[in-house]
Amino acid sequence: MNNRYIVLIIAFIAFISLGLPDSVLGVAWPSIRREYLLPQSGLGMVLIGVGLGFLTMSFNMGSLVQRIGMGKLLALGMFLVAAGLTGYVLSRSWPVFLLCAYVVGLGAGSLHSGLNAYVAEKFSGRLVNWLHACYGLGATIGPLLMTAAIEQAGSWRWGYLFVAGCMLTMSLTFTLTRRLWVLSVQTPTAILQPPVPTVQPIQPPTEPLPPANMRAALKNPIVRLQIGLFFLYTGVEVTAGQWSFTLLTEARGVEAAQAGLWVSAYWAFLMIGRIAFGFLVSWLPMSLLVRLSTIGVTAGAALLAVRGGAALSLLGLTLLGFALAPIFPSLMKQTPARVGKRLATFAVGFQSSAATLGIMIVPGFTGLLVQWYNLEVVGLVLSVVAISLLLLHEVLVHRAPV
Repeated sequence: MNNRYIVLIIAFIAFISLGLPDSVLGVAWPSIRREYLLPQSGLGMVLIGVGLGFLTMSFNMGSLVQRIGMGKLLALGMFLVAAGLTGYVLSRSWPVFLLCAYVVGLGAGSLHSGLNAYVAEKFSGRLVNWLHACYGLGATIGPLLMTAAIEQAGSWRWGYLFVAGCMLTMSLTFTLTRRLWVLSVQTPTAILQPPVPTVQPIQPPTEPLPPANMRAALKNPIVRLQIGLFFLYTGVEVTAGQWSFTLLTEARGVEAAQAGLWVSAYWAFLMIGRIAFGFLVSWLPMSLLVRLSTIGVTAGAALLAVRGGAALSLLGLTLLGFALAPIFPSLMKQTPARVGKRLATFAVGFQSSAATLGIMIVPGFTGLLVQWYNLEVVGLVLSVVAISLLLLHEVLVHRAPV
């Protein structure tokens, strides 16, 4: 089989694996909170622990790829996530649990940054959306898996143990195929040597390009705008995914099993949306798709914010999931075109770091507001961040249309 197809198949499976640990925490949280006797804001502490680890790896992703190669980075990332999740299972104290969250973040930072940089360079916009749809598939399975572990096995630990096994299997897969994962920044030095001189027309001298590094990427105004967008995007996605189960069960009287299905529906519509937009991306400009999506995200957040019955909450969740679908993969795919291939790897690392900050800060701050006020504040936070996402994307399209 052609190496490209092998890599593509593994990438599809890897994105499914990425979705599993990201979506189970929201369903497991009420049980974890009761076991460790924690306040609602404790969820923010877990996300901060994961986020700090994520930032540590993703911020330095460009340098790590150049030093050890993409294949080894992905294998290491999967192993660290598996180790951290196993630590969740074995932990008997809250500080140990938080330390394990940091380890999970280290692995997740390697995986998200590395895989997104790879697929943005190697695959079409359609495939990028479908690959991220696989993330949605994993995220859809995760809440169902954790709900079954709690309802049938009686403990959230069994759910995390299963996910840890999946991640360890993927680590072995990346180890065996590590030589297939190569980015342009890893081009062997010999290939970069000039060819044997031949008679060439005299070309006017050109000014050398400045070196591609983290500083150059941070000085680029488009990179900074996209950093803001990724912060807001993950703020919405993760706040909805992690807090909706608690909102539905503890504030709106929905049964745990039904709420687990609804959270799975949120992630399922994220997956369905990415499959659908994978077809549309050949017909409509990505910027238009993202623009329409940000409008849909704002509408979905508003519906979830209104306490108008179970049907309205479900409609808001599913619309939110569907509308969020193309934003992350489309923005990642547009990154090389907007900032240039020289800066793209560094930009993707910064964007992943910004996405992590969104995961840490927005749901964490929401937890504080929940503790100070009540769970209904979740919908208000989602609405404010969704409107900010819409407005900032309009600024980006005006500055850098692609």
